[in-house]
Amino acid sequence: MQVFEARIAQRVADLRVGITAAGLSRDPYRHLVEGYIDMLELLPELVRQVQRTAGQALSPEDAAALTAHVEAGARQAAEQGGNAGMRREAARLIRGADRRLSITIGIAIGAAFIAGYLVAFLAMHLAGAIR
Repeated sequence: MQVFEARIAQRVADLRVGITAAGLSRDPYRHLVEGYIDMLELLPELVRQVQRTAGQALSPEDAAALTAHVEAGARQAAEQGGNAGMRREAARLIRGADRRLSITIGIAIGAAFIAGYLVAFLAMHLAGAIR
């Protein structure tokens, strides 16, 4: 059980370092990793409860199999959640880019119209058409 807890503690520490090293401290995807960390931290207690309920200690092989199964499920859930989050973020960025592009085009057309008007006004004024 101590080896199992040490492995979990090491993985949690690695994930916490990974959040900082990957620059996820202000990124919404860090919540996925933090959820994975929280779940990993609960595993030792889960195994202890299973052992108490079963009335005997799990063998190291069974504990390793349980760990692998839960880690695989958590990894799959995190990947699915991450993919959905990335799709939402990409759609938000595209919508934002479309709005910014529309605004930029509108401002450019308005500026061209005003510049054209000023050039025509100055040309007519200098030609003496306007007194």
